Amino acid sequence: MFMAFDKPPPTPSSLLLDTAHAAALSETYTLAGYKLPPELSATSDALAEGAIAPEHVSVILDIANRIPASVEIDDHVAAEVALAEHARTLSPSALRQVGTRLLAHLDRDGALTDDHDRARQRSMTLSRQDAQLMSKLTATLDSVTRAMLDVVLAKWAAPGMNNPDDPNSPIGNVDDTDPDSEVVKDAAQRVHVLSRSGIMTL
Repeated sequence: MFMAFDKPPPTPSSLLLDTAHAAALSETYTLAGYKLPPELSATSDALAEGAIAPEHVSVILDIANRIPASVEIDDHVAAEVALAEHARTLSPSALRQVGTRLLAHLDRDGALTDDHDRARQRSMTLSRQDAQLMSKLTATLDSVTRAMLDVVLAKWAAPGMNNPDDPNSPIGNVDDTDPDSEVVKDAAQRVHVLSRSGIMTL
């Protein structure tokens, strides 16, 4: 017997994604009333036909957003059309591999990407909490933010630092600690512990 389950409430991240999909796949109008085609016209057609899934749209939207603005508009359009066609026969993960190769072809050495492109791509999203009460944090950082984070982690997430589960763990930066006294040895675990400690101090 089929059992219906309540759909989980949307998260801010999922709402932003839905809004991005709608903006990219919908027709728009100018102030003068002229109709404009969707930004991702070929993708919109494929989705309307039922040939691709929303997961394909997310991949295409992500790849399209990473194409540098200085790339010729005809190449932008051709890239989106190619991705939409590949999406009809590929899984979202396989489509992402195609998109990665496409980006490498359009901007081989990264020289076309400027600060405006990087600002457009930067993001940080938090997933819905799962059954184990865990959440996934996903971020795309620009070079300046990455450099600042590297400094913080090197100082504050070093072995033995800022561990609330260890009463003997020093609080502060790495210069104050004994590396042999750490309880949390895994680097990813230490970053999580640091994040929790930092939030608690706000």
